[in-house]
Amino acid sequence: MKVELLTEEKTKLPIFPDITIETKAQITGTLEKVGMEKVELALKLQSSKGEITQIPAFANLYVSLDAPHKKGIHMSRLLLQAHKTFDEEALSYESLGDLVKKLKESHADMSLNAFVEIEFDYMLRRPALVSDNDAWRSYPVVLKAEINHVDEISFTTSIRITYSSTCPCSAALSRQLIQEEFLKTFGDKAPSVTDIYNWLGKEESQVATPHSQRSYADVDFLHTGESKLSGTARKRKSSSESLNLDEMIDGLEKAISTPVQAAVKREDEQEFARLNGRNFMFSEDAARRLKFFCESLEYLSDFSIKVQHLESLHAHNAVAFARKSSS
Repeated sequence: MKVELLTEEKTKLPIFPDITIETKAQITGTLEKVGMEKVELALKLQSSKGEITQIPAFANLYVSLDAPHKKGIHMSRLLLQAHKTFDEEALSYESLGDLVKKLKESHADMSLNAFVEIEFDYMLRRPALVSDNDAWRSYPVVLKAEINHVDEISFTTSIRITYSSTCPCSAALSRQLIQEEFLKTFGDKAPSVTDIYNWLGKEESQVATPHSQRSYADVDFLHTGESKLSGTARKRKSSSESLNLDEMIDGLEKAISTPVQAAVKREDEQEFARLNGRNFMFSEDAARRLKFFCESLEYLSDFSIKVQHLESLHAHNAVAFARKSSS
């Protein structure tokens, strides 16, 4: 018995079964997001100096499933469209917006919303604090785009910075112990300036030091295509231009004052110790500093901040959260 394959009339290719079209869901209902995570991409990224580099990245691609009877979405459409978009365009708010629109259009019969998340490490060459050196630092970045049922697009830029935090309470307790040691050494004597100077330089005189810890600030900047072009932002950027990651990272690190360093010689380490000594911080202090900076960015629709101080004294972490103040 001869079996003939079903074929497309023009191409003469076999017609493969498509379960997503040919069958219906046994249990009906809508779903908020369906898609793919950790899709591997190679992105073209433009720096603030206009240089284009290619970087590895991961993408999370989703659409909503708003047709209760549909069996499922067409995941290959999401992957192929992401590759097509970023093969042709550099990563920008414009290309992110184009991609999320096309993902929604590719499922127009079942989806009202679409979502894109792009994860990558952004590399910056950082100068040393004092010495004539520099080295690379990496900053985890996630760019998100979302389109809703009325075709409004919003963007979120998420950045993590790493910094040092020295506990104000620990610093005060350490100073008290040093004062007590000073009295034990000199008592009622009237030491000269030279005596005091020499005493301060002895290791045994430094009987206590405040505890410091590596700390993280995760900041989410929310902006829409419209608000992003308002006020001062209109003059300096549009969604098709640079992502301005340098500007955001520089602002966050300047606000916190003690970002971790890349290239460090002894003179740099001493300057870092000085910065920590002038910037004692609880997690609350760090969150307020970052909030103050974010409030100055008029083009933001909203922002959220989480700081984590990975305690060296405690087994737990100290955390603080902040959001944009309501007007």
